[in-house]
Amino acid sequence: MEKTAKTRRAGRRSGSPDALSWLNQTTRGASVVATAQRLLEVQGQLRKVLPTPLNESCQVLRWQEDTLTLGVPTSAHSAKLRQLLPRLAASLQSSGWQLNEIRVRVQADGGRPYVPVPPRDPRPEIHENGLESFVALRKNLSTDGPLARALDKLLQRRGRA
Repeated sequence: MEKTAKTRRAGRRSGSPDALSWLNQTTRGASVVATAQRLLEVQGQLRKVLPTPLNESCQVLRWQEDTLTLGVPTSAHSAKLRQLLPRLAASLQSSGWQLNEIRVRVQADGGRPYVPVPPRDPRPEIHENGLESFVALRKNLSTDGPLARALDKLLQRRGRA
């Protein structure tokens, strides 16, 4: 039985068509492949044009009737992307893409698994010479204002009050 499974796997690799060849055998499959290739090309163009934080999170969702729909994970990404839409549209049009409109949609999960942010240390480490500088600054302050109160609070939490 093991020998036949190995033989079947080996035959599949050598002479059988791959998934793209199989899809291209029908009109509908060829249409799917063409659409996927088109979307991947647009995605590549986006990655070249957009700045680093956006180019990794912005995804092409749909291209239909000269309208490009892009997905971003947060409304902050959406706001930044909307500022860059004229530059993005000009770049795509100069590359030969027929484009009349770009829509932006916030995709809460972005198609990616949720990765929790590790909790940050509420009291970041301050080196000894830094604490001495804060003590000296507090001594040199002549008034009791917001800065003096903040320094008093910081030094008290660090055991230097």
